[in-house]
Amino acid sequence: MQKSVDPAEGIKTIKILPGEFYVTKENERIETVLGSCISACVRDPIAGMGGM
Repeated sequence: MQKSVDPAEGIKTIKILPGEFYVTKENERIETVLGSCISACVRDPIAGMGGM
């Protein structure tokens, strides 16, 4: 998992690889690199959480 800040938007960006996951309550961007894999993005608006 790599963490960085997008210089154009100033938002924290988390990059995950196949087999990894990340869940957060913060205002962050989660991105991944996919080949033949699939990913699932989930968000719970009541709990204020999301993840991939």
